Amino acid sequence: MSSIEKPSLGKIAVRSLLIYSPFLVLSIVIVAVFLSIYLKIDMNNINHSQRLILELQKKKTSNSFRVIFSDIRFLSESAVIKRYCKYPEANLNAMEQLFRYFITHKRFYTQIKFFLTLQVNRSAMFNPLIRISYLSQTLTS
Repeated sequence: MSSIEKPSLGKIAVRSLLIYSPFLVLSIVIVAVFLSIYLKIDMNNINHSQRLILELQKKKTSNSFRVIFSDIRFLSESAVIKRYCKYPEANLNAMEQLFRYFITHKRFYTQIKFFLTLQVNRSAMFNPLIRISYLSQTLTS
């Protein structure tokens, strides 16, 4: 009887490597290409969403500051404050009521401070300085 020689393990490994290595290399290349395309698309999506988030934050911040600056402008041009600067003792209650009303109805401010500073170029004229604290930040007018 003729004996059929069994291939050695080394020959089987070499033959398998020659048959399957092109498929392995092609698979690695395809995975690398798809991964690079996915990363590029994902980075574009991340950049776009970050741009949208920054635009929304900018709009929200500008609207908040617009409200705050209009309130400061209102307080600085208020007739009650102007009267208080001329006659502080007579108009103290009106000032307190204005600030109390402002804080309770706006519900945005935590503290309003009012300072009078003496202007040197005009004798005995007081310049009002308003300091408003809101949400752990401070503005001065």
